[in-house]
Amino acid sequence: MTQFFHLLLARIGVVPPQGMHGIGWVAMATWGTQAVRLATLAVLANFLAPNTFGFFAFALAVFTVAQPVAGLGISGALVVKPELQDGTIATALALAAAAGIAAMAVLFAGLLIMRSLDPQLDELRSLGFMIPGLLFANIANAALAVSRRRKEFRKLGLAILAGEAAGGVTGIALAAGGWGIDSLVWRYVATAAAMALIGVSMLRRDLALPRLRSIRGLLHYGLPVSGSETLAALRNRGDELLIGALFGATVLGIYSIARRYVDALRAALPSVIGDHAWPVLASLRDRNAAFADQLRRSLMLVAWIVWPAFVAVAALAPVWVPAVLGTEWSPAVRVVRMLCLVAMIQSVFAIPILAIVGLGHTGARLRLDVALTLTTLTMIGLLASFGMLGLLSALLLANLLVLPYEYRVVARRLPIDLKGPIAALPIPLGINLLLLVALIALAKFAPIATSPWPVLAIGLALAGTVPLTMLLLRRKSVKPE
Repeated sequence: MTQFFHLLLARIGVVPPQGMHGIGWVAMATWGTQAVRLATLAVLANFLAPNTFGFFAFALAVFTVAQPVAGLGISGALVVKPELQDGTIATALALAAAAGIAAMAVLFAGLLIMRSLDPQLDELRSLGFMIPGLLFANIANAALAVSRRRKEFRKLGLAILAGEAAGGVTGIALAAGGWGIDSLVWRYVATAAAMALIGVSMLRRDLALPRLRSIRGLLHYGLPVSGSETLAALRNRGDELLIGALFGATVLGIYSIARRYVDALRAALPSVIGDHAWPVLASLRDRNAAFADQLRRSLMLVAWIVWPAFVAVAALAPVWVPAVLGTEWSPAVRVVRMLCLVAMIQSVFAIPILAIVGLGHTGARLRLDVALTLTTLTMIGLLASFGMLGLLSALLLANLLVLPYEYRVVARRLPIDLKGPIAALPIPLGINLLLLVALIALAKFAPIATSPWPVLAIGLALAGTVPLTMLLLRRKSVKPE
């Protein structure tokens, strides 16, 4: 299976043959993890109400921001540190555990203060059980970082999949038993605990007595990583924190579950293309013609493969959302559609932005991220009084307002004229618009009262014809560099 995946990537020109090692396992682990998460969410959504999901989503956003702070960047240090002396791995695990315990103490103190302010909020008791998951996640991240450093992608992928499966089974079993928000809490804890146990067991031969002199080196490399990851977490979860504060748990629950499905699609398709296209582009920095050709190919893959997937998910949302999640989640249809539109807009410059990172312009990437984050949060704050319509409009307007700035920043740093590769996008854009109209008509007029699944099957088959036709037409012209 992984060999087939390697050959496919090489065939379409995304990954050079010398860069294929481990990519198949990384992709399979990514897709498998996303599949497990989506299946788990689908089952849990049929047992739990949107406000329960929203309250948990807000807590999870807080934990997501706290995680890189508590982790001290130890997992990153284990990957980038030039050498690992004897005892460094054991020291890293011990330091991760100690930092996790300290973070737990801080969170417990904050929880007690919140409980004293609102003793009637029963969900706070459930969140208390969630806090140990931070410790397990710290240990898991440090342990699995060693496998990443050693390029043991098979072990890494299987460990992540096993952890997600353990958490999914735990959450579903508890939700079916009527545990409510506790099912989400224990799913989080079980996932982190399983990954920590598996990760440490893979390092049993490396365990030794910790050495204090290794701490300084770990922190030297880790703290900058921690700062960068904290900023990224704020960027990725800041919208959920603001939405939860302004709109309440129910709206956040609807937004968060819609975002989980769209984010899963992002991870399954654009990340596989983009994350492995930018090293190729970086290697072609001194060959302008080859760089422009590779960038055009990568953008075509996004337009012909990624866009149809987002179009299908958005157009068929009125069919699959109530069928998969339940009728009470029908308000998520509008959110799914807007998030898919936003994802398509962002995909236009996603690979060029990764390309400038590969060329060494990491500061430019940071400025773009900060600009989009601040613009999004500002627009949400300004349009909050309009409710869900204001939220969706804020997401779209923020991304449209940032587009000119993104183009200017990227165009100045690429070794080629960006207009050339982008000029090839109108044709696939037109094809995707026709696909959108066809799928919306199918979702609106097809009889789904008896069963929505035939309609979904026909819609997905129709969407699949777009990338398949492109691959068949281009199989001779698109070759790896």
